[in-house]
Amino acid sequence: MKNTYPLRSINVAKIVTKTYGDKVFSTAVNKMPVLDEVLITRIGIQGDEQTPEYHGGEEKALCLYADDHRDFWLNYGVSFLQEGALFGENLSSIGLIEEEACIGDVYSLGQAIIQISQPRIPCYKIAAKYGLSDLASVMAKEGNTGFLFRVLKEGVASVQDPLILQERHPLRVSVSQVNRVMYHDDQASIERVLSVDALSESFRREVEKRKEAKKN
Repeated sequence: MKNTYPLRSINVAKIVTKTYGDKVFSTAVNKMPVLDEVLITRIGIQGDEQTPEYHGGEEKALCLYADDHRDFWLNYGVSFLQEGALFGENLSSIGLIEEEACIGDVYSLGQAIIQISQPRIPCYKIAAKYGLSDLASVMAKEGNTGFLFRVLKEGVASVQDPLILQERHPLRVSVSQVNRVMYHDDQASIERVLSVDALSESFRREVEKRKEAKKN
């Protein structure tokens, strides 16, 4: 069915402390699949934990990563575990990639209703997961970052439930376009990105910083 995207897995984890080089940090990046139904709340999946600097809270309640990118990363040298999230995402999807997904698009997932709020910001924690120091920068350059959702309606969901598009945002600003502004200096698109009312406030501030930096 058009605009219907199956899930490979729904993933959760608890926060643990890890060391990478000289960094000691808290992370829940090693998320593993849940086979039973889960409750999706305003702040994420019940039972999941998040470190809020990049993922967590009402504006960044759920992280999605497309399994479509798996072959790229295998060729790059990432050795994925047979099970588990690729990069700490809650939703591992099939078919819903950054070029297709637009900020403000609304999807149903089981009983829940969710809305794309921003791209995922690649960070050192995914590099630490695989021991590849440049992984985050390559992810940003390639634009296959994944993206985050806010939860408009809480509800129960399972991995058997697909993501079903309910409403397209009228401006149709894709996650890819936002990533080009952030990581490829696409100055022409900054105002268009900032005009999307559904963009999370924290990410809006990052885009505004890029805009101001160009003035100086």
